[in-house]
Amino acid sequence: MQEPVGNLFFAVKPDAAAMARIAAVARSLRAEHGLRGRVIDEDRLHVTLQFLGEFAGLPGNVLAAAKHAGEAVSADAFELTFDSVASFGSGRERRPLVLRGQGVAVAAVIALHDALAVRLAAAGLKPDARHEFVPHLTVLYDEHALAQRSIEPVGWRVREFHLLRSFVGASKYETLASWTLQG
Repeated sequence: MQEPVGNLFFAVKPDAAAMARIAAVARSLRAEHGLRGRVIDEDRLHVTLQFLGEFAGLPGNVLAAAKHAGEAVSADAFELTFDSVASFGSGRERRPLVLRGQGVAVAAVIALHDALAVRLAAAGLKPDARHEFVPHLTVLYDEHALAQRSIEPVGWRVREFHLLRSFVGASKYETLASWTLQG
């Protein structure tokens, strides 16, 4: 039997109340703009902090190093707020529609991303350097692009971060480890 292929990544996830508000915003945008993409299930909503790669199976050495890096991060709990929406990418069939924030509203999540990068490097893993980190939360994928526009702010207090595994071809995530932020 072949090992399932999955992506490993660190992320923060909205609390239940924020998940419901985010899903409502996504459904409203979908209806308002005639988008056909399916709104992402609430339990899969997240902000990726660091992408570790796609793997067949779950390599023990990568998992151990990732857990070691996660344990080494020391950060305070923080408020994370998104106040705009836009499509990412151009020329794609399925563009992600994402919630975004700026300035103080996302400064702490950027600091957590950076701290995790340092700890990953110290643990012998390569931090995600594919592109500049832009804090965002994907709500759906669609062929039509939306220009950036303001939305009613939606946010939550981030109290923990997670090491997640998503399974390629399946709408399923597995939490491999979680760490509580201070305060």
